[in-house]
Amino acid sequence: MDERSVTRTLDTLLYLNEMTVRLYDDAAARVSDDVSKHLAEYRDDHQRHAERLREIARKKGRQPEEPAEDTKALASGNAQLVRNATGEDAVMEALLVAARTNAALYETAEGLDLGHDALEIIAEQHADERRHVEYITQHAPQYASVASGPQPGGKEAISCLTGGLTDDRSPDDFE
Repeated sequence: MDERSVTRTLDTLLYLNEMTVRLYDDAAARVSDDVSKHLAEYRDDHQRHAERLREIARKKGRQPEEPAEDTKALASGNAQLVRNATGEDAVMEALLVAARTNAALYETAEGLDLGHDALEIIAEQHADERRHVEYITQHAPQYASVASGPQPGGKEAISCLTGGLTDDRSPDDFE
């Protein structure tokens, strides 16, 4: 992966972590107290992840860039899913979509040439994300097949977010 794709992947991770903090805040207000405690912990994980990703950027001598429009659209869609969810199960299903997307992006990031220290941080964050997915699927077992099945949008969507896919399909291909 070229340097531009590495940068875009890290910036995408940073942005999604920042947006996921907001997602968990919104969701925590709409679920039981027990679940809310877990979501507050996961929100704190994402705050820590964002701080450490900013640190990686600083060590590389750069400021994170504005996210791409597709990244903003993804985060907005995840937020809309949580906002529109009715009931705890639906909120958890919406969070699962976001958590699986984040986990897939971490998987991509683990394959980057970032140096040992940065890769160690990415691996720790990926482990946190897998723990989030596991809790969500245990809390709402009816969504376990979503968690273990293909990622909505799949690897192509993640590749597109990271700049690794040239998508020459026309809007007609999606009808």
